Amino acid sequence: MNFIANTPNASKLIGALRHLEYNNLSAMNELVDNSIDAGSSQIAISILGGSESLSSEVSAIMVADNGSGMTKDILDEALRLGAGTVKNTSCDLGWFGMGLNTSSISVGTRLKVITRTAKGKWWTSVQDLEWLYEQGAFVKTLEESSSDEILLFNNMIGKGAGTQNSGADPIGTLVIVDSIDNCQWRKVSTFAEHLMKYLGRTYRKFLQSGKIKITVNDQTLVPIDPIYDFEPTILLEDDMIIGDEKAHVVIAELHDYGAVINRDKGINAENAGFYVLRNNREIMAGAHLNIFTRHNDFNLMRIEFSFPATLDDELCANFSKTNIVLSQSIRNKLEAICNPYIKQIRKKAKARGQVNPEQMNLSFGDVEKFITQKSHLLKRPQVEVAERAARSVGEKTEHERIKKALEEGSPKLNITKRKRISIDSCNVRFDRKTLGEKGPVYEADQERDIVVIYWNVDHPFFREFIEAHANEPDIFNPICFLVYGMANAELIARPNSDSLQILENIRYDVGRNLAVLLK
Repeated sequence: MNFIANTPNASKLIGALRHLEYNNLSAMNELVDNSIDAGSSQIAISILGGSESLSSEVSAIMVADNGSGMTKDILDEALRLGAGTVKNTSCDLGWFGMGLNTSSISVGTRLKVITRTAKGKWWTSVQDLEWLYEQGAFVKTLEESSSDEILLFNNMIGKGAGTQNSGADPIGTLVIVDSIDNCQWRKVSTFAEHLMKYLGRTYRKFLQSGKIKITVNDQTLVPIDPIYDFEPTILLEDDMIIGDEKAHVVIAELHDYGAVINRDKGINAENAGFYVLRNNREIMAGAHLNIFTRHNDFNLMRIEFSFPATLDDELCANFSKTNIVLSQSIRNKLEAICNPYIKQIRKKAKARGQVNPEQMNLSFGDVEKFITQKSHLLKRPQVEVAERAARSVGEKTEHERIKKALEEGSPKLNITKRKRISIDSCNVRFDRKTLGEKGPVYEADQERDIVVIYWNVDHPFFREFIEAHANEPDIFNPICFLVYGMANAELIARPNSDSLQILENIRYDVGRNLAVLLK
């Protein structure tokens, strides 16, 4: 059999690789992962601008570490797509050997690496996408470092990342990404601020151990723990067996500080749910994993699911280490562990939100019916549909079970008729909740295709305008319409987007100011 080379089109392939699953923050994870895998105790990240001003636009990113450094051969391999460097799945954070290349090109077009081992020379390798497009092939330079590069290396490793062999020339690695053309935040200060919070949470286990120090623009990161920073009640801490390995599950209910303080601390529906860690590094935050549906009743719920990298295949971890997909059998097992506590947390949340029976006499029926009649003309939030998990091997579908029962002549089938949905049902519901006197005027939620608006019965606006004008539709109805429109806009906004954050800020600030003015 005669084989011939099947070389990919470099220009087209690199264009595709620039649009993988990375954003700027997850791309930085790959660079930090490499530093940790190299045994670094200090990692210094510098976000540089065109000038010394923090308001200048981002022009370059540097990551310096005092790890083991790389020899010429290893550096040659490291800048190759699908690097063949050996990985220890029991503790290493890297996986496919492509993170250095793919993460850097997702942000900028030029990558330079300067490195040195304990007894070796300084080596520099550069990969520039302009060269790739010109040559139509994957090319790079690899040569001994220049005097200027050695000086930069020694300054960054010796000062920023520190050295583990005091008194000798520093060892480690300096990664420089420049020709930045895909930065989500234009200003250096804004990017650095987002990065510090993100890395502080992502690498909290490493920072908490005290064995690693990470800085961003000379500011030391502090660990940010989505569970233990909020005086939690730990409901369960146990291992979950998956094949021959163990995952670790911690289920917690955070302390309830009240609506206003909860909001300031980020205790909300977007941050509730599963925090997934791979080899102690966070890869998912506030995920539902198709085990629960986002709802304000779960605001205080945090579940930590930690697994070793040896379970990557079983949990279908993705290329960029930002997601997992549970098979049906694994999801069933995790649901069996979590569901009793999820129900318990929801029950307590509903009890906290109970209001005075007299306030329940208010009727919003006319408003709800009118909005429903006009709904075909309104912009409404999409219905969230949970993804179906993949079936495990050997698992039968409902159709297959029914077919088998028919073949065996079974006289009874477990088939239930679906309840007919009333065409008169409303797709909006006004309800009540206790959210504190200086909390927001209302809170919005979505139950399938129904928009649910909770009036804050503690707020003076509810007493002065809603209760006081319940029998005056010319005042009562327009207020309800206004709040419905604002609630809809919030539900339509993409989760974790800047627009959603702005709308939430407006809702809370308006509520606080109205409480002062109406008191």
